[in-house]
Amino acid sequence: MPTAEEDLADELGLDVIARLHGGERGAVEVRASDGATLVLKVFPLDEADGLARALEVAARVRAGGVPVPDPYWMGTTSRRAYTLQQRCDGAVPEVFEDAHAAQMLHFWAAHHDAVPEGGDWPERAKRALLVGDIELFAVHEPVRAAGGDAAALLGEIIDVGSSADPSVLRRTDAMHRDWHHRNLLVRGETVTAVIDWEAARAGDARLDLVLLTYWTGVYAGSGVSREAHERVSAFTAARVAIRRHRAIRGMRLVGATGEVTERIAPSGHVRVHGELWQARSSADLPAGSQVRVVAVHGLVLDVEAIAAPNGRPG
Repeated sequence: MPTAEEDLADELGLDVIARLHGGERGAVEVRASDGATLVLKVFPLDEADGLARALEVAARVRAGGVPVPDPYWMGTTSRRAYTLQQRCDGAVPEVFEDAHAAQMLHFWAAHHDAVPEGGDWPERAKRALLVGDIELFAVHEPVRAAGGDAAALLGEIIDVGSSADPSVLRRTDAMHRDWHHRNLLVRGETVTAVIDWEAARAGDARLDLVLLTYWTGVYAGSGVSREAHERVSAFTAARVAIRRHRAIRGMRLVGATGEVTERIAPSGHVRVHGELWQARSSADLPAGSQVRVVAVHGLVLDVEAIAAPNGRPG
């Protein structure tokens, strides 16, 4: 049975070349009648207006020098919305290197005031904290229904929203909203394209910096070079006052147990509560070691080995 992408490709008279992997949305590489190679992505029909706005934002930053695929357009059928974009040269990097980070931060500067007419981002962001907003990936009810620690953390998030001042947020920047180390294509050390602009909107470009800092931190040493993470972190720290609110501590990580996924010597990664975290320890802990969280410093966990029954670290 054909997929939604294959079905739409047939409807549009496009030949499917291959299915592309990765990302939250399915995508296929297709060939048009003129021989052009494109990437087709399919969306619900009710997302058409948002897609049109997103690609307008993408066009603004392309004009500022960011390598956004060109052409990149959207359309609709009676049942679906879709985007078609140039199949750019390059591939998603196996390791996000320092040279890639330097270029991504250079491109980020083009986001500043790229949408001078602005939008309602500051007000929407506050509302998302208070009551949720599915378009901003904030849904309260399932978290509240889960109860326990999740519901307690939601209460703290709402407290943040109650005291938040929208006037400190910008509204005239371009925001990619998924600006991370896998949404780019490279050829060697050169970034050839920044991809996946379907969620872009006007707002505060500092959000993209925070996202890039978070994801490079999670995967530092595994998919992201430590030099790249250090460059991104320093760049962001100079431009964003990131306050570690008590909501982070509210995750009740201290005392939780997990497993080392990348050797800690003295830093590495662990999986706790099903999530990957950057971690550090005074001991050298090989992958597979069982550990306990003893402290939380922002997004970095201090851990110690859990002794096995024979008295050795697990």
